[in-house]
Formats: sequence, structure tokens, C-alpha cells
Amino acid sequence: MAILDAAFDLMTTNGYDGVTVEDIAARADVASATFFLHFPTKASLIIAFNQKISAKVADQLDGKQSSAQEKLDRIRALVQDEWRQHAELLRKLVIEDAEQHRGELIAASGSLAELVRDIVREGQESGEFSGDFSADLIARSIIAAWRATAQEWARSGDTERARKEHRQVLELILKGALPR
Repeated sequence: MAILDAAFDLMTTNGYDGVTVEDIAARADVASATFFLHFPTKASLIIAFNQKISAKVADQLDGKQSSAQEKLDRIRALVQDEWRQHAELLRKLVIEDAEQHRGELIAASGSLAELVRDIVREGQESGEFSGDFSADLIARSIIAAWRATAQEWARSGDTERARKEHRQVLELILKGALPR
């Protein structure tokens, strides 16, 4: 999407605070009103960013013969890589969303949650995961924990801790906290 690409190009060069909606619209060769048709705020660009990541991840997983857990771990790694490439910008988007527009970050995870849910369901059908819990519940739990980790990372900037916690989220949710 031209608007998203224009926004990330400008913000990578000028920083989040150094770019206005008008700047983004001019770079994308659209009217400011067109920007607002797609994005109510600058922070809502995170929704399109996550949809772009979800499509990229789905393409990379398509046709691969892997276990559901391997696919989920691949999603985690790909998402972290994308976020690493735009770290400072995404930290600002997450912070602004958390402070001003609490619902947008939740909505931003929708396409990723669907992908995670489908993989969990696949794992349940193959017997890799228990069917004791709904695939939707497991997916929402993973996404919510990843979102909380992203918000903490946005505040602290501690990338290593965030990477570790993203891996631990999968282990905690998929294996549970009880000793086996």
C-alpha cells in the first residue's frame, strides 16, 4: 500500500514526530482525506503494518511441511525480524497507541491472530496440540502475551528481553506452567 510505504519511508528518515499526515499524503500522492479514509491516526498505521507482516508470513509458510509448533515459532521469528528492522518507529507507534488509542493495537493483531489460530487448529487436528482448549482461545492468548511484550519493549527498549519473552510465551502457552 502506497500510504504505508510512504509513511515508513518518511518516518525512517525523519522520525515519527518529524512526519505529519500531510507529509505522508504528499509522498503517497494522495489527499490528506484519503489518508484518513484508511487510517484514523498515524498510530493506526500499525494495523496495516501487521497485515503486511501477516501476509508475508503466510506466504513463507505456504506449502511448508512443518509441525504447528515450528510454524508458530517461525511466525514469532519473522515478526521479531520485521519489528527489529523498524524498531524505533514501531516503539513510538506502540507507545502512542497505548497512550491514546488503546483499541488500535488490539485490532492490529487481527490478521496475525487468524494465522496463529489456523496453525493451532492444524496442530490440534494432527494431535500435536491438545484439543482441550479452543484454537481461538490459544491464539488470543498468544497474541495478547506478544502484545504485552511489545508494549513493554516499547517502553524499555530492551530488545533482548523482548526476544526471550516472545519465545517464552510460546513455550508457556503451548506447554503450560505446570511441571510435567
